[in-house]
Amino acid sequence: MESQSNKLRVNNTTWCNITISSGNASVVDALQNLKSTADGELRRVLEVAFHKYTGSTKAEIDEVFGKLNTNYGLAGPIYIQYIIDNHDHVMKLLADMQAKVDKALNLDQTDRFYSCLLTCAFVGALIATKLGLINIDMSRIYHYALGVVRETIASNLSSVGNPMTVAQETLGAFINENVNNAMVAAYTPKGGLPERPALTPKGKLVMRYDPDTKTLAIPVAELRKYFTSRQVDVRDSLTRLTTAGYIKHGGKSHPTRIGAGAVGGLSGIAVRCYIFDGDVIGIDETAFAQAEVSGS
Repeated sequence: MESQSNKLRVNNTTWCNITISSGNASVVDALQNLKSTADGELRRVLEVAFHKYTGSTKAEIDEVFGKLNTNYGLAGPIYIQYIIDNHDHVMKLLADMQAKVDKALNLDQTDRFYSCLLTCAFVGALIATKLGLINIDMSRIYHYALGVVRETIASNLSSVGNPMTVAQETLGAFINENVNNAMVAAYTPKGGLPERPALTPKGKLVMRYDPDTKTLAIPVAELRKYFTSRQVDVRDSLTRLTTAGYIKHGGKSHPTRIGAGAVGGLSGIAVRCYIFDGDVIGIDETAFAQAEVSGS
């Protein structure tokens, strides 16, 4: 690139690097906030929290880091030349270290990024130590790193949850967020005629609860859009919810006039909806009535 323009030069080199960054906010928290099932993304991140360091004075720290102003990476050529001259030996070191790390942490293919990260870091440190470029307590840092990865894997498993739990949580979130956008049809007495809706939506109509059948109708487009916005696998979630008895009609959409009985509007047009069993979900008409009261 050029300093005065955004011109890119031809680059025929392929890079595959480990990226290291620092920040004041957690990347893991951001990923979990953006996506309900961020398992794949979380397994590509190893985050280490650093607390305030009080072991040295500011003057001592300034003296150490001030040397970086005149340090231009002179160890780089020495380090790289060793790798070039001892390529086969370095590759064996990598294979041995990866086997050691995988065994210590019982890693599988889904943890390959942790495996590669630790392998590269410690083989690189071994080489740098051999060349006299660094002098650190490798054993202590190795066991510390194993502990960090072990805790990270356990945290990822507990935070991501299983797919069924994610599907239930996402469905619940949709209903809670749209509780004031539902219409509750009037209960029809035996042998009688239905009256006006028991409850009309305050905003956009996205759900209809029928006390007669104890079912909740949600338009296909609305539910799919919501699950997609949460980056939740729609097809897998619907299959799991159907198997668990949440969705009726074998999980297939069912044409429903969700606005039937409403005053004005296109109440007679049927739209494709997923029909949910209110008893299985754990809701009835009182859930929406309570929302009406609390919102008034």
